[in-house]
Amino acid sequence: MGETKLHNDLNVTGKITVAGIIDSTVTGSGKTFANADNGKIFHISGNNTVVLPARSGLDDGWTIGIVNVSGDTITVNTTGSDLVNGVGSDINSSIYTGFYVYKSDTTNQFIAMGTVY
Repeated sequence: MGETKLHNDLNVTGKITVAGIIDSTVTGSGKTFANADNGKIFHISGNNTVVLPARSGLDDGWTIGIVNVSGDTITVNTTGSDLVNGVGSDINSSIYTGFYVYKSDTTNQFIAMGTVY
């Protein structure tokens, strides 16, 4: 296997790992993510709200996958003054979508990539 190179504006410092699906479904009261969730993929169903941890406390290369498996609205909230893609508003995903959220190496910034509607 060879090396894969990405040529874009994504600026993430550190190693990105994928550990597989840890929650078949996040339902009910939602979830507040933590540093220990790095590299994990979450299936989320129902109208649900999840919360990103404070960027300042996360390891370099921190990333999570979010998959909307029900087509309902998933709201991703940030903590404190953190932003996603440079915007302070929440991510609302209301169709069957999948996206990744990365810790940027820019202070208070996360990057969301994938299909977000």
